[in-house]
Amino acid sequence: MSATQNLLHIDLSGLSFLTPQLKALCQILVRIDSLCGIHLSGMGIKRNEENEQEDLLLELIDFFGIPETYDQ
Repeated sequence: MSATQNLLHIDLSGLSFLTPQLKALCQILVRIDSLCGIHLSGMGIKRNEENEQEDLLLELIDFFGIPETYDQ
């Protein structure tokens, strides 16, 4: 069996991370230069338009450097 030094894709969908755990994990994952894809569906990540300070979706988008206009 061989090992690789590159992480290209990770699927964390449906795992029950608490918000602080998810933020900490994403702060680590963003430093992996080879990472091309991450799946986080089924984790309850959604917009909080009433309070931008607690908008997890926008915070995660910011972690990964995705423009806020990406889906427009």
